[in-house]
Amino acid sequence: MKKEKNSLNISLLSDRVLILPQDAKKTEQKTSAGIILSVKEAEQKMEIGKVVAIGTGRRANDGSRIEFDVKVGDKVYFKRGYDVEEVTLDEVKYVLLGEPNVYAIIK
Repeated sequence: MKKEKNSLNISLLSDRVLILPQDAKKTEQKTSAGIILSVKEAEQKMEIGKVVAIGTGRRANDGSRIEFDVKVGDKVYFKRGYDVEEVTLDEVKYVLLGEPNVYAIIK
């Protein structure tokens, strides 16, 4: 498997994908009284972003690596869930998630 290079100071493991979201999306809502409400996963919609880094790939039962369906530079639809994290690198916010949270590549 060809390893993709990225200019960020990060190396992803396993089936992790780092995405730069196209539009900053609120992950919290605030009431008029100032109470912060978390957005439920079911209420979240698909987002568009650009893949900026990928991991090494999951391991199959025989020990071989399973290749990614996405590559660095792909524009994708993805969905945030409970296993998705926001990370900040060089003052830019990215979304770190597993490849199964990427649903489609936009051509």
